[in-house]
Amino acid sequence: MLINECKLSTLEQFSPIQAVFQDVACGEGFKSYMLNMLPGQETPVRHHKDRSVMLIPKRGQATLFTEDESEIVIQEGSIYTDHRGRTFGLRNTGKEPFQILVIQIALSGD
Repeated sequence: MLINECKLSTLEQFSPIQAVFQDVACGEGFKSYMLNMLPGQETPVRHHKDRSVMLIPKRGQATLFTEDESEIVIQEGSIYTDHRGRTFGLRNTGKEPFQILVIQIALSGD
């Protein structure tokens, strides 16, 4: 059995223009990527239809926001999960770069 290794340090790429998405791995029913954001940057609100999402902050803190204007501060040291395929975006509200590993898993029936 072959195990693929991805050094997280190679995924640390930032842009002063916009958030940077770096693919980590994908396979049948899942995909993962590292999201890198400088202070003040944000992602558009995205619908994660038919997917459970696991968010694992690696560095810094950000605010997760939804279409209905709900907000939650997320930070390194915790894991956040959404099992319903909701719509949300992220905004780096901290004073340092924010990095988060995002893992999307297809909901059963896909």
